[in-house]
Amino acid sequence: MKLVVIVRGVALLAVAAAYLLVPAGSLPRFFPGFEAWSDHIHVKHGLGHWGGGSGGFRNCLVPRQGGVMDATVARMSSPQLIFRTV
Repeated sequence: MKLVVIVRGVALLAVAAAYLLVPAGSLPRFFPGFEAWSDHIHVKHGLGHWGGGSGGFRNCLVPRQGGVMDATVARMSSPQLIFRTV
């Protein structure tokens, strides 16, 4: 699973670099934001992809504190478990 997230992170960082360094007219046509003959740089697209790529690396490579999540914490979507006394 870590390998999949790392590959996804590398791909998102590569796409972020393309958005931040290449004008919209020179982007591949399948990229959202492609505009023929445009010199506009898509900063928001690039920052969004950079955040997704670096977030994936952070989740994979930084060790978590506390180990395995408690089963009751994982199911806290129902109101009964939120206010349960231990």
